[in-house]
Amino acid sequence: MSFPDFTKSILSRGRKEDKPIIVLTIEEDFAQSCVFKVAGEKVEILAFEQVSYQKEEILSALTSLLQKLIEKDKNWHSLDIVFGLPFDWIEEGKIKAPYEDLLSRIASSLALNSLAFVSIPKALAFLIAQEEKTKFTGFLIGFGEKSFILNLLKNGEVEKVERILLPEEDYGRKIQASIFSFGADLPSRIVLFGFANLANIKDALSNLSWQPLEGGSIPFLHPPRVELLEQDTLPLAVAFAAAVDLGLLSLPQELFVEAIEKKEKDKTSEKDQFGFVYGQDVFGGPKLTGEAAIPLPVEEFVEEERQGVKKNFFPLFLIQNFFQFPFLIWQAKKGRLFLIAFLLPVFLFVLLFAFWWIVPSAKVELSVYSKVLDKDVQVEVDPLLTQTNLEEGKIVGQAIEVKVSDSQKGLTSGKKIVGERAKGEVTIFNKTSAPRTFAAGTVIVGGDQRFTLGSQVSVASRSATVEGITYGKNKVDITAQDIGEKGNLEAGLDFSIADFDQSLYSAHNDSAFTGGSQREINVVSQEDKTRLADSLGNLLLAKAKEEIKSKLSAGWKIEESAITPLLVSQKFDKETGEEAQILNLSQEVKFTTTAFKEEDLRTVLEKRIAESTPQGYEIQVGASETKTEVAKIFPQGILVLEIKIKANIIPKFDTKGIARNLVGKRPDAAKNYLLSLPEVFSANVFVQPPLPVFAKTMPHLTSRIKIETSSQPGP
Repeated sequence: MSFPDFTKSILSRGRKEDKPIIVLTIEEDFAQSCVFKVAGEKVEILAFEQVSYQKEEILSALTSLLQKLIEKDKNWHSLDIVFGLPFDWIEEGKIKAPYEDLLSRIASSLALNSLAFVSIPKALAFLIAQEEKTKFTGFLIGFGEKSFILNLLKNGEVEKVERILLPEEDYGRKIQASIFSFGADLPSRIVLFGFANLANIKDALSNLSWQPLEGGSIPFLHPPRVELLEQDTLPLAVAFAAAVDLGLLSLPQELFVEAIEKKEKDKTSEKDQFGFVYGQDVFGGPKLTGEAAIPLPVEEFVEEERQGVKKNFFPLFLIQNFFQFPFLIWQAKKGRLFLIAFLLPVFLFVLLFAFWWIVPSAKVELSVYSKVLDKDVQVEVDPLLTQTNLEEGKIVGQAIEVKVSDSQKGLTSGKKIVGERAKGEVTIFNKTSAPRTFAAGTVIVGGDQRFTLGSQVSVASRSATVEGITYGKNKVDITAQDIGEKGNLEAGLDFSIADFDQSLYSAHNDSAFTGGSQREINVVSQEDKTRLADSLGNLLLAKAKEEIKSKLSAGWKIEESAITPLLVSQKFDKETGEEAQILNLSQEVKFTTTAFKEEDLRTVLEKRIAESTPQGYEIQVGASETKTEVAKIFPQGILVLEIKIKANIIPKFDTKGIARNLVGKRPDAAKNYLLSLPEVFSANVFVQPPLPVFAKTMPHLTSRIKIETSSQPGP
């Protein structure tokens, strides 16, 4: 797995734009939001909204709250947003992962620019401290509809936090018991804020005797004073904190807004991330180290730079003492001008030499040709292994099995013609001298329509009378062979009998045939079943992936193409050819796969790459690609992974040795030396500060030479 690099764009404290800023403060079951701007030296709230919600509705509730707020003014779209967060959402100066994802989704869905975040108790403590001119010590208790959060602060710093469910009755006692659980020597001040009816809660706390629930001494010097804040104080406090941190208000006080660093996404990466930079509280608190550390306030930053100058420019010490030392000589030995005149050039020479020897720094830029290393690695993941075998390329696996079921409906696409056959009555004539019996099902033909006898019929032979010859005849019901209105023939038609000469046997209808009809209906086709089964299978596979991933321990992963389905049961509610508009399918499928540790896979790959890297070369960091495919899946759950690695390799330089060889050289000689190194096609040397030509050399200390390497594909 590869991770994108990000360039840093630290939030400027000198933000002087007139655009308003959105504040969103979030608690367990309520949130408040406002839009503010700074007018003069005051924070002006332009709009305020609040909402309560169930925990599972938090995303939709917060999005709706912000949407309602920004729709109040057409110019409030795409604004910056500052978050006020519960103290337990933040850990070591970072937003915890689930909440970071929540805030990212909220900001991106409304095209808001995430600017900063601040813990709610510290923001409130700061606002109170500004009004009272002293750091806040006491309890800050935030109330939602079903719970409250208890924050203990001393001298503006959060000592302890606890979140507790709010009982329906006697909640004053519950709050009191929670406060007592914080120990002894507690501050005698309680400040209430939040969404609930704070006046009732204040009355309940004020009327308590504040005696221990189970005996013992009272943890207060005197009964605590209970105060409450207005409902819009919470977003106001966060707005005030952000305004100071951004330089919109000039209040040189301690504050604790964590700055946000925007990260520009690497164009070659498909993965995006939320733009927070986690670091120290920028107006106070312990300093953090590493890349995640955030900028100090302007006053401290300037001092840091001054200290840095003192560390880098060692001769400043000599300069300071140089101007003091001749003065001491003058005081000690007045009149000894000769001694001073002698020593002054010596001190100047020593000072200039020390400057020339110690101060100069050099930046060396080397451009080298890189080579491409292609490597195919086969790794076996075995759930029966107990220990990774690097030599054989086998790593420990973990078999995972889940069962998922669901149902899905789909429209049918099959077509079928249905209807009724026409029916009627005909008279059959026998023109022969012998009687004739026609069986049921005998075919009668009239025009292009064919009919069948509904029953057996016997027809007498012809007979001679005074009037002449009379044909034998008998009536019988017939039915059309095909459905449809074509069988509804008119009366008075002559018919022939299949397989018989019409001169011998014939039929005639005296009445029209009726009842023939047809229509087209939807029926279930085999394609409908196949399509619905594929669609439901994909749905179950997606559910299985989520369930499998929820079972993975930290550091474990799966290859999704290695998830194998086994159909447990399947039932359609209609059969093929059956009339239906909608087809329903229920399925239960068992999915199995094998997980593995990313660290184990990375160790095997590093070993294989190291074995294939030519001597004198090294892998260029951040310039490798891997493509993993599942080659085989064995019944025991053993996976065979085929991994294609494409990496850039560059010459491996001994930078310390190169720096030693550059010490004291003239820049031209240094450049010639650098160009003689293998695979180096370009070299640049920059020496600071600018020196006269006769004194311009590479630094004399290796620690003052910085070597950077870049690469491009070789010819």
